[in-house]
Amino acid sequence: MRASQTGRATSWVWSVALALLFGAFLSTVGAARAQAPRPGSPRAKAVALFRKANPQLYLGNYAKAVALYKRALALMPRMAGAWRNLGLAYEGLHAWKKAIRAYRRYIKIAGSSGKYYLAAQKRINVCRGKLGLPPITFSMIGRPGRLDITVNVDGALVSLDGVHRGSTPTRPLPVNAGLHLVKVTKVGFLPWSRSVAVRSGQTVAVKVTLRKDPAYVPPRRVKGIKHRKAKNEAYLTLKTRAQGARLFADGKELSKNAKGVFVLPRPAAHVLEVRAPGRLPWRARVSLLRGERKTLVPVLPLLRTKRAFARWAWVTLGVAGVVAGVGAVFSGLESRTYEAVRDRRADTRAELDDLVKKGKRYRNIALGLYAGAAAVLASSIVLFVLERRGERPEGRPLPLVIGPAGRLGGLAVSVSGEVDF
Repeated sequence: MRASQTGRATSWVWSVALALLFGAFLSTVGAARAQAPRPGSPRAKAVALFRKANPQLYLGNYAKAVALYKRALALMPRMAGAWRNLGLAYEGLHAWKKAIRAYRRYIKIAGSSGKYYLAAQKRINVCRGKLGLPPITFSMIGRPGRLDITVNVDGALVSLDGVHRGSTPTRPLPVNAGLHLVKVTKVGFLPWSRSVAVRSGQTVAVKVTLRKDPAYVPPRRVKGIKHRKAKNEAYLTLKTRAQGARLFADGKELSKNAKGVFVLPRPAAHVLEVRAPGRLPWRARVSLLRGERKTLVPVLPLLRTKRAFARWAWVTLGVAGVVAGVGAVFSGLESRTYEAVRDRRADTRAELDDLVKKGKRYRNIALGLYAGAAAVLASSIVLFVLERRGERPEGRPLPLVIGPAGRLGGLAVSVSGEVDF
């Protein structure tokens, strides 16, 4: 009894399993029939043209392939494979821009999950290279992959997406999934660059063969060149018309060598001073290096000329002050006269007119005196400038200094006798 019940249960299970398998078979056949294009429909015609164009592409008849792919795409615009093969046919015709547009249309239809998505991106970079455009690199969402780059020569520089990643031999480089630009260079060899597609979690082996550059000329090794060591000294020359000029460094007089050049034994920053009989000294702070040669152009004013200019400068300054003072007196008289006119201190109209004329005469005298004082003051300034004027460096103007005067206060304009190099 139990055996008969067990057999019935087993037969029931097998019947249910067979029914499920038969239903799955029928659904598969129905889906295949639903996906198969109907004979005579635009989709069936497009598929037929696509299958007819593929052999023409493989045989190199690119113009016929382009025509057939276009007819197929006119009937079925979203046929991704036809767009990809159309790009290959355009590449065969060297129509790089049209090939790029076809590949991009394939990528737009198939998406990033398409079987030939990365391959189409690589072909786009090849076409961009033919047009002289930089390649495109990008990363995809997914597990990182690796690039195993092997080069036939050691010491070659490997860069990935424009970033140096070391020199060969290198270990496998971890990269994100996507399209990457690999570039390998070495002096004396032609550069190598390719766009490499890496899928999620994939390790791609890249074998690089660098070829020697026929135009490369190795540098010649020059032997026997000996550089002469510079002595620990600097050399100075004076350019001046002053007789008996002597040069001092930090208070110590420098001596000349056989060529008539002053020798500075310790090149560094020094305070140099040039002295000559009958002239004011000239000072300068100069920084020199070992073995350096420099020419000094000192300004050495004559003491006699300086004293004469200084004397006349002070005389003219005093005259300008006196004239300005007299002008101030007449300005005061003018003011008093106009006060009398304003207060009507005259008895008659004629006396009032006389006061007005007298006030105008005082004003004219005061203005004339002020103008004369200004002219005398200008000449005094010129004399103060000439006081410090000595030898003028050829081709260079005299350095003017405007600052507070050391005597009697005020401002002084003079020629500086101290220069910094």
